Amino acid sequence: MRKNDFITAAMTEERQDHMLFTDEYIMIPSGIIVQKGVYSTLTPEELGGKIAVVNGWVWGEIIEKQSPDAIIVYYDSILEAIQAVAFGEVDATIQDLALASYHIEQNKITNLRLAGDF
Repeated sequence: MRKNDFITAAMTEERQDHMLFTDEYIMIPSGIIVQKGVYSTLTPEELGGKIAVVNGWVWGEIIEKQSPDAIIVYYDSILEAIQAVAFGEVDATIQDLALASYHIEQNKITNLRLAGDF
């Protein structure tokens, strides 16, 4: 069995079965990222179409519950998920905004915008 003193993880019912959670120390916002041509503001319940998420991240689990019309497409990295939106392969991605901002800036991706909180 692995032992860890500290990890960053979103709390879910499944994770609570085998992990202990403390009160939050920091809250990093997440959001719905789309191409700039999508002008509407979106909520999780309004998500439809193809949604990019990173393998093993909690977003896929949450989208399945909150957005039954969405088709989840899994990617191996944040950058791949963001690029899938930028290239029009999927309609949106759900990401931690700090990490998404870093990858968008570092890779000079200019055709994306935040469409809503998640």
